[in-house]
Amino acid sequence: ALMLLFGWLGIILAEKGGFKMPILKKFENGEKILKSDYKILLIPCILGFAFAIITYLTSFFVDVPKNPGNIFVRILTTPWAGLVTETVSHLFVVSAIYLLIKNRWISIILSSLLFVVLFHLNGMDYEVSVAVILVSANFLASVLTGWIYSKYGYESAVLAHASMHLVMLTLN
Repeated sequence: ALMLLFGWLGIILAEKGGFKMPILKKFENGEKILKSDYKILLIPCILGFAFAIITYLTSFFVDVPKNPGNIFVRILTTPWAGLVTETVSHLFVVSAIYLLIKNRWISIILSSLLFVVLFHLNGMDYEVSVAVILVSANFLASVLTGWIYSKYGYESAVLAHASMHLVMLTLN
């Protein structure tokens, strides 16, 4: 129910803030979605994969904890993580902050800080070096997907997040 509420409010706020949802808009308007319309998803997907691989390489220098569950269960969380996180932290929060302060970068950074505090600091019981790397990686990932949301649209941010999630959980 909260996801639906954040999504509904996020769509309203995103439209007022001028944020894009190019593929979903076409779908909503009953327009034909062409293969060429999906090209907007390519760069964000590549960025998501690249960020995840670079982040994964840090695990060779620091003992990063393994994610719980078997690989099948972890991979199944990929679409959920992308949809929920991008809907709440970017579609809703970035759009709302942007309407208040009219600065996209500050909106993205504030939303990313809020995301890290709410989703990644709770229950974190690691040594300081590991905690710093995990918090930094999640903050930077949120900034990246926030920028993708701002530049390419909501669908692109969801796909980039899901790409990161898929790579990280598979490799981890």
